[in-house]
Amino acid sequence: DPPPPNGTIFDRLNAHGISWMNYFTDLPQTALIPSVAERNATHLAPVATFYTDAAAGRLPAVSFVDPDFGLADVIGGLVPGQPVPEWARAQGGDEENPQNIRIGAAFAADIINAVITSPAWKRTLLVWLYDEHGGYYDHVPPPAAIAPDSIKPVLGGQHTPGGYDIYGPRVPAVVVSPWSRPHSVTNVVHDHTSVLKFIEQKWNLPALTRRDANAHGLHDFLDFSRPRLLEPPALPAPADPVGADLRCSTKDPDPPVRPGR
Repeated sequence: DPPPPNGTIFDRLNAHGISWMNYFTDLPQTALIPSVAERNATHLAPVATFYTDAAAGRLPAVSFVDPDFGLADVIGGLVPGQPVPEWARAQGGDEENPQNIRIGAAFAADIINAVITSPAWKRTLLVWLYDEHGGYYDHVPPPAAIAPDSIKPVLGGQHTPGGYDIYGPRVPAVVVSPWSRPHSVTNVVHDHTSVLKFIEQKWNLPALTRRDANAHGLHDFLDFSRPRLLEPPALPAPADPVGADLRCSTKDPDPPVRPGR
């Protein structure tokens, strides 16, 4: 499909000379609209480069980091010389049942540790979040949302009537920074465009749609009066994805042994 009428956040960053990079494993998110990736080839880099740039303290102003989407066997990978580990090829970083969630957790741990040990840690904010809820049950009904524009969805006879004016189920999101409020959560309703809103607020950029124009940014996660974690915490090592016992997801457990009377 063509890019949206108001462009993308990548266009906004380019127009105002703000450095950015899309680090990816097997598929850059910019390629979801192929023309965007084609126009921004110099802003695409393998995830290995992210680790190098983070260690050197030279990450761009805005970084987007994509996990392994499990497409290596389908498209052969997009980065020559960047093989995907065999244990990850079958499912990528997918953490939906019945996949091995340790693979996605190990990737997240690698990225988080690269950020908190970077020389640029004291001026960094990392937003770690999921793209959707994975189909799991949520006991909280999705609230209403501001429609991003006046464009109506194209619905067929088998589609449920509706529009783009309601949220979906909740997704996990974590904000990591020396300036994060310790041991804190927020009761403010955020959505994925809250990330766009924060970028727009940080660099005084115009909004892309009504949705991000009215979204809450990320300031309620942060306390800029003083940093709380200039010395990053030592995190526990993630579980080994190779050594995971997956039998619980493929067969019933052995029945319990009941003592005789």
